[in-house]
Amino acid sequence: MRTPDVSDLTARFRSIDERDQRDSTERARQKGAVLEEGKKRLRGTFTAWVKGDLCVRRSTSHRCRDVYRLSLEHPEAFERHRRLGPTKLARIARVRPDVRERLLDELDADVCTPERLFEDATRPYLMRQPKKADPLATLRRRVSGLVGALQAAAKTPPALPRELRTVVRIELVRICQASILLRSRWGLDAKPPKPAARPAPPKPAISPTPPSLPARKPQPATFAKSSNRAIRSPAPRSRPT
Repeated sequence: MRTPDVSDLTARFRSIDERDQRDSTERARQKGAVLEEGKKRLRGTFTAWVKGDLCVRRSTSHRCRDVYRLSLEHPEAFERHRRLGPTKLARIARVRPDVRERLLDELDADVCTPERLFEDATRPYLMRQPKKADPLATLRRRVSGLVGALQAAAKTPPALPRELRTVVRIELVRICQASILLRSRWGLDAKPPKPAARPAPPKPAISPTPPSLPARKPQPATFAKSSNRAIRSPAPRSRPT
């Protein structure tokens, strides 16, 4: 992606980290402003720009945008509670507006509230409830990511020194051991049960032998003297009286 719009947004986003700013909340707000502008200008290519050009994870992008929206919707609350940090402020931005001020007043009493407790306190009031994670889908993504990384590394093997080769060999052995342990615990090595044999179709019932037909009686026949062919004698004619 090398259009003027993309190049300008990318340069502005990267310049935020290059400045000497110790306030992480302010950096998140400025990044969120650039991301919101990119969301409007890059229709259909925003996700590719964030992942490819900025090398920013999706969760980080959402967090910066939430902090920026909170600073626009509630600037006074944002300035008063900015000590909470970008992660907690992004969480507060997803809370319903009717309870946002009360939660800010309660949770700001202790700035050092652990992240897990902060999430538990705000979870019932979120406007967008997080989707339940599918453990099978998560496992598939992790396995596919590991397989993809190993395949990519196998395509272009680097020139490794001897010491590093030993380390890589040990790590590959650990991966093999972990896969063997996983297969044994999940029962993946066991042979699948054979499908039940289908019952043989019933044989058709054999009908009893039909009774033999009675023999036909032979009809009388006469033989001519000049031939062996059997001919039938005509019926005798009655003589006139």
